[in-house]
Amino acid sequence: GASLAAIKFSLEDKEIKRSQKGGRLDDSLEQEIAYLLSTIKETKRISANLRPTTLDDLGLMATINWYLRQLKRVYQDITVDYTTAITEEDVPEEMKIIIYRIIQEGLTNAQKHSEASVVRLHMAFTDNKRSISLFIEDNGRGFNVEETLSLKDPLSGYGLIAMRERCEIFGGSFHIESEIGTGTKIRATLPILVESPHDG
Repeated sequence: GASLAAIKFSLEDKEIKRSQKGGRLDDSLEQEIAYLLSTIKETKRISANLRPTTLDDLGLMATINWYLRQLKRVYQDITVDYTTAITEEDVPEEMKIIIYRIIQEGLTNAQKHSEASVVRLHMAFTDNKRSISLFIEDNGRGFNVEETLSLKDPLSGYGLIAMRERCEIFGGSFHIESEIGTGTKIRATLPILVESPHDG
């Protein structure tokens, strides 16, 4: 949305200049065309990642690896160090899309905003195997957490509020640590739903 708005304003500005010069446009549209190509590419990436077919066909772990390969192809100047102590069978079916989207948003934020060279992603059991936690840490420039989370602009691009809401809707928790110049640490914890002692 922000990219399309920037393209619109730029074209409007050049249209005003063109009308003022009797229909002649001195400036090239090369920059706007480049912006459009980039926006089309990003739109395709977002569309593919909303609900990748691999999540249903091959499972969460295969989808995470697929997504990491896609990121590596697009952002070649950053390394993602991914480790997990979780297997496919450990993750409840309804939790898989939540985990995938949190990873997707967390890594996209790090890639696009942090200027990090390394991002660490780790998935493990916590709370005596009653929960699954995602840890995302980068060595980027960091930011003011309170200020960023208070932003009302849905096009701000950080996606932190969406990550927090996904965790809370699922009954989990979301914690983030960051300061300017110190990188960012994110921990998202989701409870594994167990049967009530009254069931059965």
